[in-house]
Amino acid sequence: MAPPPPMAQPALPPMREVTEDTPPDMLAGAMDLRVLLPDGHAVKMNVDRSTPMMDLLVHVTTANKMSPGSHVIQAVGEKGNTLPYKPSTPIGALDTWTIQIVSKSKANVIGHKKAPLKPSNQPFEQTFRLQVNLPRNQLFVTRVSPRTPLLEVLRHVCNEKGLDPDKYELRNPSKFLLLSVFTAVE
Repeated sequence: MAPPPPMAQPALPPMREVTEDTPPDMLAGAMDLRVLLPDGHAVKMNVDRSTPMMDLLVHVTTANKMSPGSHVIQAVGEKGNTLPYKPSTPIGALDTWTIQIVSKSKANVIGHKKAPLKPSNQPFEQTFRLQVNLPRNQLFVTRVSPRTPLLEVLRHVCNEKGLDPDKYELRNPSKFLLLSVFTAVE
C-alpha cells in the first residue's frame, strides 16, 4: 500500500522534514556552523549533521562555559530571519549555516509577547467546580462564579461541545428537578 500524498502546508522558511524517505546522505557527515554568541563573538564549529537542535544547544553552551538552561538556540536563515524547528530537528535538516545563542530573557523580549496579566487591584473571586453530564455519557467540567447566570453556563457548555442550546436544558440530577435558566445558583 502506497503512503498517502503529502498534505499541503503553509509556506514556511526552508526546513526539510526528516522522514523514513529522507536520503541518508542528507544527514551524513559533518558541517561547519557559524555560531553567534550572546556576547557578540562569532565562532566556527564543526558538528555532525544529524545532531538534534537541543543537543546542539547543550554542546555549544557548555563548550563556551554558559548554562544551557539560561539560553535558547535560533537557526538563522540566509535573509537573517529565524527559522522554525522542533527540538529534535537535526541541524542538517535546516537550511542554515548560522546559529545564534540568545539568553532566555532577551529571547522573550525580542520574540514572544506574553499575555497581559490581570490588573493586581482586582480582588480574588471565589469560584466553584461545576460538572455537567452531557449526552452519550460525556462530562463537561468548568469553574464558574456564583454570580454566573445558568443560561450563560448552558450556552457555554453547548458552544464548547457543539450542541444546540435550544435542544438541551439544565437539570439537577440528585433532585430530578428542572432548573430554571433564570434562577441563580444557591
